Amino acid sequence: MPDSYSPSDGVLGGDRPLADLAQVLAHRMRGPLTSIQCYTELLADSVGAYEERDMVLRIFESVSLLEKTLADLHRYSFTVEPMPRVLDACQLMEDVLTGLGDTKAEVEVEVQPGTMIQGDPLLIQQALLILLENALDAEVATATPQAVSRVRCSVKQEPSSTSPAMTRFEVWNAGPLDVSEAQVFSPFFTTKSSNLGIGLPIARRIADAHGGSLHLTTRGIAIGETGVTFTLLLPSAANYINLASFGTGIQAYKT
Repeated sequence: MPDSYSPSDGVLGGDRPLADLAQVLAHRMRGPLTSIQCYTELLADSVGAYEERDMVLRIFESVSLLEKTLADLHRYSFTVEPMPRVLDACQLMEDVLTGLGDTKAEVEVEVQPGTMIQGDPLLIQQALLILLENALDAEVATATPQAVSRVRCSVKQEPSSTSPAMTRFEVWNAGPLDVSEAQVFSPFFTTKSSNLGIGLPIARRIADAHGGSLHLTTRGIAIGETGVTFTLLLPSAANYINLASFGTGIQAYKT
């Protein structure tokens, strides 16, 4: 974080008041938090009793939580500026699954063969990771011992009649959803004590910046299925033909 800054620099216009506040808080908290961390490290070198060291570790844990909060505030305070290129949806989802790491629920991914999209790979991966992590958290929180916890992601081209051509990413979990769509996408709204509530708003920003959209429905991916589905629409690379991936697709299962 720079020593001096202008809150309007790089801020997305529609959310400017909240983004300005996020940047101010992140900037003002950085110095005191760094001091706390330095003094705690000095304290750790001087204590010997188990109880005292345990207290120092608790301070470190609290500092780490605040560091995460600062990073989230900093991330929220700047605009999304995509650097788009043609992406193979199969490779994109493989990269997303790698970034997801180990999960407590099964993740099932199906990609329509030959699907190509136009977008910024890092930003789109970030949006998909947010959606999958959100679905996994919800699924694990509501799972019963008898049921298999599962999250599904489907990637396919929209019908050719749509203009411009779009690709549909759907992320599903069994639900239920206890809040409204407006609340879900409201910055800083959260039902989790360890969550700042900016992940889904950032994912929607990424979709909007690509000329796409992100919304949720209380239905499943399959006809007649119930649950909660986040639908991310992104521009297709309509005129691009990737002969290497045509007809392959992926069906991946991750636990």
